[in-house]
Amino acid sequence: MRAEGIPMDEGKEVMLAGLAIVVGSKWRLVPRS
Repeated sequence: MRAEGIPMDEGKEVMLAGLAIVVGSKWRLVPRS
């Protein structure tokens, strides 16, 4: 259920997106053997 104009909800989405990017870049930096 999505409510309109809730900054907290948007903030969570932005945080999750940023976290995913950080984790993704870390995965790329880690040399897989």
